[in-house]
Amino acid sequence: MNVYKLIQDSDTYDSLLASREARQRLDEFGKPQAQSWEPLPVDVYSVGRSGDFPSLRRDVPVFSEGAWQVLRPLIELSVEALPLIGTKDSYLAINVLDIADCLDHSRAKISLLPSGGVMSVDKYVFKDGCLNNRHIFKLPETAVQEVLVSEEFKQLVERSGLKGLMFRKVA
Repeated sequence: MNVYKLIQDSDTYDSLLASREARQRLDEFGKPQAQSWEPLPVDVYSVGRSGDFPSLRRDVPVFSEGAWQVLRPLIELSVEALPLIGTKDSYLAINVLDIADCLDHSRAKISLLPSGGVMSVDKYVFKDGCLNNRHIFKLPETAVQEVLVSEEFKQLVERSGLKGLMFRKVA
């Protein structure tokens, strides 16, 4: 199974900006937020082209309403789609709830911080069968650094003509 790192193309497409207080609310992502969620205020940092996936934080994807309608059937059991406000277009912050303990530490190559925490995964190797039916997920080791997606997710974005994402193959 091919796995990709999700990368928002902030050089080509508009990004979103949030206050420090608003950004701190995103630190709770990875745990359910929908019950107490109040729409997060954001502003657009324009580079002249709006896409379907404006950048906000690398560990928090943002989808346009149209992108959500396309991708929802594939990923809705793994995420919460939480509204953002303050822009003329409707956007949703995607809270990825599927934190998958799938990295095979014995075969992966991992760079550690002096504290022992994970700085980066240099070579991804996943436990056999662990990624079956996972289309958007995070690893516990890198949950605040990245979002990973399946080949099926990537192909659906490309087939649908959605704009603003890049995919870097990691496995």
